[in-house]
Amino acid sequence: MSLQKLPWLELFKNKIAGQIPLDVWNLTSLTNQDGSYSLLTGAILDRIARLENLVVLHLQNSSFEGPMPSAIANLTKLYDVKLNKLNGNIPSTLGRNSSLLQFDVTNNQFHGQILSTLCAQGELERLILFNSTFTSNVQELCGNCSSLIQILVFTFNCSYNRFSGRFAARSIDLLSLDWFIGNPDICMARSNCHEMDVHHSTRTLTKRVIVSIVSIAAAFFPHRITTYRVDKQVRG
Repeated sequence: MSLQKLPWLELFKNKIAGQIPLDVWNLTSLTNQDGSYSLLTGAILDRIARLENLVVLHLQNSSFEGPMPSAIANLTKLYDVKLNKLNGNIPSTLGRNSSLLQFDVTNNQFHGQILSTLCAQGELERLILFNSTFTSNVQELCGNCSSLIQILVFTFNCSYNRFSGRFAARSIDLLSLDWFIGNPDICMARSNCHEMDVHHSTRTLTKRVIVSIVSIAAAFFPHRITTYRVDKQVRG
């Protein structure tokens, strides 16, 4: 049986160990590749560029390692990316991707600046940078990501990084200070850094529970959107 027209490759929470077979990178009809929460290892190869129809790439909570290949920027239909345990810099060419809607690099080892051009060409809606080591000026980043600021507030999380700078007053009501915990050099236009620290220390348990519930909803809702969009594209 030929697998050349295989549209989905779901390896979610499986017990298959080792590297992805090289033949997988030749499945040019693949639209959805999910190797998250698996025992898969190795590097993401430049051969990923052959998967020109790929729209969803989920490899979070697995054991892939190494840098993010620059060839990933050639996947012009890709709109949902979740990675972890990778290192190095994010390729500058990724900013050319006009289809990217969700970019989640939680618990990676990326460093340097998060690209200010990341959503300059498109309409990035969900950016999650939790627990990485980026350094950047948040005002410059958000200035280019107009779609990111306009959507639901729980879709922006960059806590425990090394961001710096100030937010404009118009952005304050749209952002939760919880998403900037662990970034001591960020100041809000309405308060100084010292006031931010006090604000965090007086959070109530009720507030934390509400934030947790919202976070769960945020994780669930994009999955439903992703499933719908991919299914619609495959059927169309």
